[in-house]
Amino acid sequence: MRPVREHAPADQQPGPAEDATRLRRRLAEQAHQAATASPAALLDALGALLQLAYALAAEAGHSPAEIEPARARLARLRGDTRHRPKEGVRDAR
Repeated sequence: MRPVREHAPADQQPGPAEDATRLRRRLAEQAHQAATASPAALLDALGALLQLAYALAAEAGHSPAEIEPARARLARLRGDTRHRPKEGVRDAR
């Protein structure tokens, strides 16, 4: 559910397309911030980026839980082995 904007009349509130556009713009801005973040600020920047990714997924009718399987599938297709757990290291989940 989108938050209600208290100060805008109902006929001036952004619709779903405007919300999605705004989220995409914020996601791009946050990606830039994460890419340029100091090591100390990186986790907060990545957390904010992930939060926006979840919000954009929700706008499109997807759950946050659908993102990780999509990421893993793309990694397999690309042959990306960088994000697999190291042998002998167990996932904390």
